[in-house]
Amino acid sequence: MAAGRELHWCDHWWAHPEAVVRLTALWLSWQAARLQPDGILGWLRDADNTMDRLTVSTGTFSQCGPSRHKPQPALPTSQPPAYLFSPLSTAAPASQA
Repeated sequence: MAAGRELHWCDHWWAHPEAVVRLTALWLSWQAARLQPDGILGWLRDADNTMDRLTVSTGTFSQCGPSRHKPQPALPTSQPPAYLFSPLSTAAPASQA
């Protein structure tokens, strides 16, 4: 952690989907990195980046504290067009392009 930077952590880290995805990816990459002679150095860079993303003042845990959990609001979304999720479709229909 950089000098003078406030660290934000949430004891309900598992209730933040972004944290779960990032920490799961970090764990899986650890499983591969630990078996490689030079894998841990790269893993440490990934771990530092992951923890920075989660704990900075604008990160995933920015509104939380050691004993305070406040989930970030979800980004607004609208219903996507049905063709985006068609298993055989790779592009918009001609009338939609």
